[in-house]
Amino acid sequence: MYKKISLFILLIVLLFACNLNINAADTPTPESIFGSDIQINEANLGVTGSHGTLFGVKKEGKITAVKRFIVNPGIHKVSLWETDSSGSETGAIKLAGIYDWDVTSGNTGWQTFNLPEEVNVYPGKYYVVSISTSVSVNPSSDTNFSYTSIDYFTQRNSASSNIITYINSSRQYNAGDGTIFPALQNDAFAFGIDIVYTPNPTPDTEKVPYIADQTWVPSLAQGGGGAWNYGTEFQVLKEGKITKIRVFEKAGASGNVYASIWNKDTQQRLTPEIQWNIGNVDSDGWIEYTLDQSLSVVPGVNYVVSVSTCTEGNTINDFVYFDNILGSMYNYNSSNFKEVYGVFSQDRNSIPSVPSLEGKRYFFRDVVFTPTAEPQSNPETGDSGLPVYIMLSVLSMAVVALKVKKIKNND
Repeated sequence: MYKKISLFILLIVLLFACNLNINAADTPTPESIFGSDIQINEANLGVTGSHGTLFGVKKEGKITAVKRFIVNPGIHKVSLWETDSSGSETGAIKLAGIYDWDVTSGNTGWQTFNLPEEVNVYPGKYYVVSISTSVSVNPSSDTNFSYTSIDYFTQRNSASSNIITYINSSRQYNAGDGTIFPALQNDAFAFGIDIVYTPNPTPDTEKVPYIADQTWVPSLAQGGGGAWNYGTEFQVLKEGKITKIRVFEKAGASGNVYASIWNKDTQQRLTPEIQWNIGNVDSDGWIEYTLDQSLSVVPGVNYVVSVSTCTEGNTINDFVYFDNILGSMYNYNSSNFKEVYGVFSQDRNSIPSVPSLEGKRYFFRDVVFTPTAEPQSNPETGDSGLPVYIMLSVLSMAVVALKVKKIKNND
């Protein structure tokens, strides 16, 4: 009987240990644009209108709610749109709404409206969240609105945030019933219009061989210049080997590109200049070049992977990019990489060393990196992989159970 009890106790402890490991997994935290401590002011528009915020995201995720700093309760019109980088009404697609949000009397300040259905959002796209002023019946006060400094939108971007805002993020339409897309840019105010956004869980980056999230969707800049060289600067956190170079090409690209991996600190090429014939690219996407010999890399060295623009086809001299992603605090694959920057040069024969957008612009140049395998035995864990304190707990419980059994037998 006591043997069964001992086994039962061991099973409970092991299940508890596994549960600890599951709960320790990284759970995405909901994010918003405005901090709760910002200074909010009040003004009167004079007419009912739509206010909005143009934004983007760094990771796939979901918008579950919208927020506004409410000055006047009443009915507010809510909608969510996909647009372009200029926030244009042309081609704007309504993703959610238009909903009637009835803010009851007495509720002012930051208020939240939970969307009836979550809205999926993706990197590389532009979105506008729109919430009208109150469209109730009091024309003398319902046109009041909240705002803060327009500089907030450029100051808030950081590597730790997955939401991107822009200098033209403040949108409005000064008429109507609040259902019209806010296509006009406001250069004076940042309206208190916000979202609740939760990024999708990040994959286990220990098993991801790339520097950057391969689901990011690039924007295209046409005619960037002849033979320009674009790159990604990075450091590795573990010894390992680079086996491939990757680049994102648009459909229509063809001919040769020139690829290299460099030591930025010594300005030396670590691979020969690779003349890479990419053939005829039929569809947008990543393509890879396998190195003739894998390249050993070590922590503490600044490396650059570079791939020039293509020499032929419909996309000659074009380049792709994604802004406000990289930087010293870049954290997508922080288990393997750090100090990641976007860099360029005007000559394919020179190392890309000029930071673009303070190094935050990503040019979709990447590598396949494999860390050197670590010994299976870890001084801080048992061979089972469980932390030492859990293993000790298991042993302690087993000892207690055996002592109980021995005492009972002596009786």
